[in-house]
Amino acid sequence: MPWHDPEPGLQVLAVAFHGQSPAFLHWARVSRGWHTQGLGAAHPDATPPRPWTEVGRCWAGEQHAVVDVTESVEARL
Repeated sequence: MPWHDPEPGLQVLAVAFHGQSPAFLHWARVSRGWHTQGLGAAHPDATPPRPWTEVGRCWAGEQHAVVDVTESVEARL
């Protein structure tokens, strides 16, 4: 849970809400933090990267558990 767990190692390139499809919404590791991507990403081109502690926060401001989806996201590329 990003709000109290340390940021994962560099091998984790993408995370998504537990139980949700990464194609809908996931956070991708970028040079300055984590950036939302997927069909459910709100204005991904205009939204700046966020720090790890904000990953997993939904539109309602609630924190949710996230899981590593690196393999799933890489398979779609």
